[in-house]
Amino acid sequence: MPAELYYNPYCTACGGVEEATDQRSESVHWIDATVHLEAAAKLRIVRLPALVIDGRLVVQGPRAFAQLRAWIARQGNDT
Repeated sequence: MPAELYYNPYCTACGGVEEATDQRSESVHWIDATVHLEAAAKLRIVRLPALVIDGRLVVQGPRAFAQLRAWIARQGNDT
């Protein structure tokens, strides 16, 4: 199940580059929304960070990191 996290590396709500780097996982594709505006618009993303799983927008805003951590933990338990 592919996951994508749309973020802005300069956004304080996104945690900045340092927090984003700490939470990186090989199973998550990190997408800079400032570079990929059209893709974010197609998903109707209005707040960052935004977590997309299987092409479906799951959550937007600060809760996205908590959801991402939970998703990564579930992926680890599935193996």
